[in-house]
Amino acid sequence: MFFVHEIHSLTPARAPRYESLLRELWGPALAGDDRTRLVWCVRSVPGSHTLPEIVTLTAVADGATLADLGERTRRGDLRAAAVALAAERVGITRRMLAPLRFSRYEPDLATLLAEPSEASDALYIHDFVLPRTGMQRPYEDAMEQVFLRALDVEYSDFVMWGGFETVAGGGDVPENLMITQIQNPAAGTRLLSHGNPRESIRPGSWLHDSLKLRDTWTSRLVRALPWSPTA
Repeated sequence: MFFVHEIHSLTPARAPRYESLLRELWGPALAGDDRTRLVWCVRSVPGSHTLPEIVTLTAVADGATLADLGERTRRGDLRAAAVALAAERVGITRRMLAPLRFSRYEPDLATLLAEPSEASDALYIHDFVLPRTGMQRPYEDAMEQVFLRALDVEYSDFVMWGGFETVAGGGDVPENLMITQIQNPAAGTRLLSHGNPRESIRPGSWLHDSLKLRDTWTSRLVRALPWSPTA
């Protein structure tokens, strides 16, 4: 399975209409092929970026489906919906992603509902991470063996929701997307207010040792749209 990751840059005046188009036009149109689904839709929290943003993940079953999605968008059944969206946004940044082996996000496209039975306002940390040259696989190993264990033991208020890497031709390589769900809003408030305690950045800790594998990342705080198919 592959994922099309899109950051939709909007203006405050047009953001509500754009969200409506995603929900009422684009999502249903994508589902015209049962191998493709709009699966995750979130909004950047105010203050985390200069413009209103919506971030989406579209799941595609395989490479052939990804090629078909491009054809549908250029001259097929998705063209009208794509043109309508383009007219309402400032810009879009698109990446093609594949799940990392430890990723826990595996939507079932055959049973996925267009909208959830219960609305969610889940909060996430959305991180683009650039591993050092030659360190993609060591970074992936460390995430699985060290970071996930640290979350389970030391940071139980945070859960690794999904991990992905950009595929060749789909954006900068190597680059990873890590999405961490904040289970407890109070924990998110503490993180924003105080950051990580200095004493936690010590040799042997993830926050210290992982800098050997990567030292550049871009974080966003995002919240699920109430109608996001998964959260």
